[in-house]
Amino acid sequence: MKDKIAIICGGLDDTMRGYETHTRLLFDSLSEETNVNYQFILFKGSGKRAKNEKILRAPSRTSRIVKFLAKFRGGRIYWESIFFALRFIFCTIIRNDRFSKILCIQPMVSKTLMRCKKLLPGKPIIIFTHGVWIEPHEYVKMGDEFHQVNIENYCKQKKYFKANNINKKVYLIPHFIPDITPIKISKAVLRKKYNIKTEKVLLSVGRIDRAHKNMEYVIKEAAKLPEDWSLVLCGGIGEADLLDIGRNLLGNRFIHIFLPREKVPEIYAMADLFVLGSLQEGFGIVTLEAMRAGLPIILHDRELFRWILKDDSVCVDMTKRNNLADFIITKIQKEKEWFNLKGKENRSLFIREYTWEVLKDKYKMMYNIVS
Repeated sequence: MKDKIAIICGGLDDTMRGYETHTRLLFDSLSEETNVNYQFILFKGSGKRAKNEKILRAPSRTSRIVKFLAKFRGGRIYWESIFFALRFIFCTIIRNDRFSKILCIQPMVSKTLMRCKKLLPGKPIIIFTHGVWIEPHEYVKMGDEFHQVNIENYCKQKKYFKANNINKKVYLIPHFIPDITPIKISKAVLRKKYNIKTEKVLLSVGRIDRAHKNMEYVIKEAAKLPEDWSLVLCGGIGEADLLDIGRNLLGNRFIHIFLPREKVPEIYAMADLFVLGSLQEGFGIVTLEAMRAGLPIILHDRELFRWILKDDSVCVDMTKRNNLADFIITKIQKEKEWFNLKGKENRSLFIREYTWEVLKDKYKMMYNIVS
């Protein structure tokens, strides 16, 4: 009988964040591997039942008890994570499920599992994927081993562990996404579908907010571009007033779209340029989606983004006004061929660095999965 590995994520199939995207892709990709010495079981809080997937019902962030507890400590996601982890622990004990390893990307879920590890049958190894930007001293007790997807976090953790004589394994392996068949619908048809009236499209994908995705900056910089450019923001609304700012500054050149995940590739297919305004990210999987679509990409100037793109020249300081707009306008006026060339380079970079086929041996080594 094969040993079992549990892959757990409470919000899976219900939320479109990086946590859930990573967990879904990881489970699906590992499950498709043949002749491996493990069986993979996915535990999630909602969605449809499928082979080797188990749904654990627990109070969600919208439940009364979670809203009540969040008034006193943490937030709603904090309590949702704790309840989901406790439900997993309870079910594992009752069923006497023995897992060799538990893979988790949600911080409070992993922390709760570690605190209750002695209760788990077989005392599995908990591998925590650090997908945000908390400091090492905050997550050192969240796992037995650590998977970093971010070069900055990896270097910080290695330095912290060395200074504090902590002997735990740390792996640096980036996120991945599958390649897909290119969309055959023309840009003109897609733009008509989404009511875009200009010849060029600047795209940003993510939650419409200021603090994390820096969308106000992107909107104000896009407003300085030539009249033949529209700005398309694709994502859930965090701060609705940003949509008003976009409409006031760009008029009908501002488009907000929210789509189910399976439709999002259409948005990339109709764009000419992708920008992620975030000053800080755990990784930024949307960057890989833009690479896959063959788009030129501009990110904030920091080590993580330079590491992902392998190109310092396309990272600009997005804390300063005019930097993004000036960069794009310079390319429009003086380097028109850059858009096509950089898009092709990014597509090639994606194929070389960020598919499952390229990274699967590293993931399997991390999990000690023998083929």
